[in-house]
Amino acid sequence: MLTPDVVKLPKENVLAGAASPISKCVGVVMEYTECGLKNAIRMASTNPAKLFSLNELGEIEIGKRGDLIQFTMENNRMNILKTYVNGSLVHSQD
Repeated sequence: MLTPDVVKLPKENVLAGAASPISKCVGVVMEYTECGLKNAIRMASTNPAKLFSLNELGEIEIGKRGDLIQFTMENNRMNILKTYVNGSLVHSQD
């Protein structure tokens, strides 16, 4: 079961881990490391894709899958406006 801050196993009602959306983590890493948005996005997308050999993800390039988000940043918090998966719009805040 996912709660706002933790993941619990519902049957046993015990802690299974912590959860935080990547949209929140980008701002936290910017504050903690004092890096810019470009580097924070790279840490959240390109680097993990390379680490796990997900060659079709993590970069905007011909032949890549095309998973993208359109967002704004307000007070180091990411506000996701639109989400595209494999080039198709799957979420819009409108």
